[in-house]
Amino acid sequence: MSNIDTRWEQALLNKVTSKGERIAVIERDVKEIKDNSVKTNESISALQENVSNLDSRLSDIEKLIHDAKKLMKWILGVMGAVFLSLVANFIYAYLH
Repeated sequence: MSNIDTRWEQALLNKVTSKGERIAVIERDVKEIKDNSVKTNESISALQENVSNLDSRLSDIEKLIHDAKKLMKWILGVMGAVFLSLVANFIYAYLH
């Protein structure tokens, strides 16, 4: 074998080795991207579940506020009726 053949083979071997190392790095990077994608999807699912729970809680709070408003209106109506009856009794007692 001549010196030129050896250099050519060495250059080819270096090129193949260099490409193989690059491919290995790319494969490692792709695996990391896939792993991160799975973690991201899990995080998104957890966030969606949390948002769903918050929506449910907010709906419950809105219902409670609505019910409290109804109760306050009813209480104010009763208080108004009691006040009017007291005024009527006072006027009746004063005039009679």
